[in-house]
Amino acid sequence: GNGLSNQQVKLLQTAAQSGQQLQQLINEILDLRKLELGKLTLNLQLTKVYSFFVGHIAQFESLAESKGITYEQKIEIDESVVAKLDREKCRQILHNLLSNAFKFTSSGGQVSIAIEEQENQLSLSVSDTGKGIHPDDVPYIFDRYFQTNQLEKPIEGGTGIGLALCKEYVELLGGEISV
Repeated sequence: GNGLSNQQVKLLQTAAQSGQQLQQLINEILDLRKLELGKLTLNLQLTKVYSFFVGHIAQFESLAESKGITYEQKIEIDESVVAKLDREKCRQILHNLLSNAFKFTSSGGQVSIAIEEQENQLSLSVSDTGKGIHPDDVPYIFDRYFQTNQLEKPIEGGTGIGLALCKEYVELLGGEISV
């Protein structure tokens, strides 16, 4: 038959992935605009916290495997806990933090995520063994469009939107984020 070669399939997959990333970026830019106009609202839904986070955290297992990174997951939340979450914003916060951790961690390194409940508050922390953030950059990493000007910066720069959006979402949800 006239099937596609392996290389053609790979190219199509890459194109589809790039399209999804672009769509996500456009959505993030639109969200930033809504924030500026005070029009970004929360869509809170009763959510089983444990299964929500377990499902999204698991999506990074194949990336960890393909990059040769140890992926440590610690979720200390009772499976019966239900909370009102804005699922899409929580997914984006989680996705941005984990994507960054994996992006800057080399093969043989480790990415860890811990989610726990403390005094009726959800605590989420992501850490990695990547080279870390330059001390000069730390005060600015949640600023919009911030890009490091350190000489040894990796070539794969970000857009400077992901972490800024994380911060805005976390604050909208009544929380705080720090590095």
